[in-house]
Amino acid sequence: MTEKLMIAQAMNEVKLAEKKIQSSLEFILRNLLREEDRRDPFAKDGTTQEAMVKSALQSIQDNEKRIVSLKLAINKINLETSLTVESMSATIAEWLIWRRDILPPQKQRLQALVQRMTAALGEPSIAARRTAAAAGVQFEKVQIIVNLSEKDLMAAIQKLDTIEERLDAMLSMANATTPIEVL
Repeated sequence: MTEKLMIAQAMNEVKLAEKKIQSSLEFILRNLLREEDRRDPFAKDGTTQEAMVKSALQSIQDNEKRIVSLKLAINKINLETSLTVESMSATIAEWLIWRRDILPPQKQRLQALVQRMTAALGEPSIAARRTAAAAGVQFEKVQIIVNLSEKDLMAAIQKLDTIEERLDAMLSMANATTPIEVL
């Protein structure tokens, strides 16, 4: 039997299943041990503490299976569904990997280049000043040749920010409107 949900609903169900697992684990830890001379606290309900602990363990296993089913359904649809952002088309799965693994270091590299360029153009290097002092000459600022355009680097950073913003909006929309089938 399959169940139809939207991606966002499935993601919420994953969180709920994780909370249920945590709650069951806490119950098990509270009821795992009992002194032999103590009365079974569940006897009045017609069951045993051991049966309740086993039931909670089963609940954990059932919720783990549910999480796997939900995440597999989400992954399947993410591999099948494409989005186009700023004339670049990729599957949702590819966009998620790009956003998580490629975008942050790419932005850091571009920002590091801009910072290095700004620093180099702003002040003479310590090494240049020391060399001049060791030679006993007055330091003269040297013209620096920059092999990249600061304007182009800033535009690249801005484009990445724009792609990220639009991608986040499109992913939110896809999560709310894309149906999945959970086995």
